[in-house]
Amino acid sequence: MLQYSEIAATRRRIAEFQLFRPDSIDEACEILAEAPEATVLHAGGIDLVNRLKTGYAPGRIVALKAVERMQDIRIFDDRIEIGAAASHWQIENHAGLKISLPMLPAYVAGLGNIRVRVQGTIGGNILAGEPVYEMLPLLGVLDAELTFFDASRRSWFKLAARDYRRGPTAPPFLTAITIPQRSRSVIWDRRLRPALAMVLSLDWDGDMIRSGTAVLTGDRGGPLFTSLPADRLSRSQAAANCADIAADWARLFPSVDLPSGPGPDYCRHVAGVMLRRALQNCLLPS
Repeated sequence: MLQYSEIAATRRRIAEFQLFRPDSIDEACEILAEAPEATVLHAGGIDLVNRLKTGYAPGRIVALKAVERMQDIRIFDDRIEIGAAASHWQIENHAGLKISLPMLPAYVAGLGNIRVRVQGTIGGNILAGEPVYEMLPLLGVLDAELTFFDASRRSWFKLAARDYRRGPTAPPFLTAITIPQRSRSVIWDRRLRPALAMVLSLDWDGDMIRSGTAVLTGDRGGPLFTSLPADRLSRSQAAANCADIAADWARLFPSVDLPSGPGPDYCRHVAGVMLRRALQNCLLPS
C-alpha cells in the first residue's frame, strides 16, 4: 500500500501546464486549434492523470466538465446520441437508455467498479487505445459512428466505431457517439477477460437474421471485428443448426494468441465455444 508521502511524490512529478475550462464545444475547438500538438483533453481523467504522473507533459489541458452538451444523452426515433464526456455511471443509470437500448446500460454496468464508472467517460474509454478497454467492441457491433474535430485541419469528420484505431499521436477531439436504433440482439462473454472477450450482434428483419458481427478483444490486441454470413437465415434454421453455424463462423475469426501461451488454433477453438454459447442465447425466444 502506498504511503501518503509516496502518493504526494507521484503528484510532484506532474509538470506545470495551462488549464482551460471552455463552456462550449466551439470554444474547446478554438483552444485546441491554437496549439493542437501541445493540448490534450480532460473529461474523466483516469488515464490522463496516470500518464501525467509518469512524466507526460502536454503543456495545455482542456477540461470538458463545464461543457454540458458533451455529457448529454439524447434519444431519437432512429438513433441515440451520447456526448463523449458522458460518464459510464450516467449511461448505466439512464432511464431512457434502459428502455430504448437496454443492452448498453447492462454492458456498461460490468465495466471496472463503481469508482471507475462514476469517474470514467465513454469517450475516454474509446480514445485511450487500451486493448482491454471494452466500449469500442460493443460500439463497433452496434454500428456506432464517432464524430471528431480535427484541430490541426480545423475540420469535422465522422468515423465508424469499428474502424477507429488509436495512432501514435494524440487522437482528435471526439465529441459524440451516434448509435442507430434498429432490431438487434447483442450478447457478450467476458468470463476470460482480460485475456479474451467476445461480443456478438445479430440484426433482425422480422424473424430473419439480416446480418451478424462478432468481435474478439483481449490484452494481446484488438478489437478484431468479423462480419458473419447470416443474410436471410431464419431463427428456426439457426437454432436447428446452431453448433455447425457457430463452427463455420468461428473459422472466420482472425488469429489471436492468449497471453498464457496457447497457440492460435486453441484460441480460435475457445472463441468458437464462446460464439456458440452467445448464438444460442441470441436465439432464445424474446
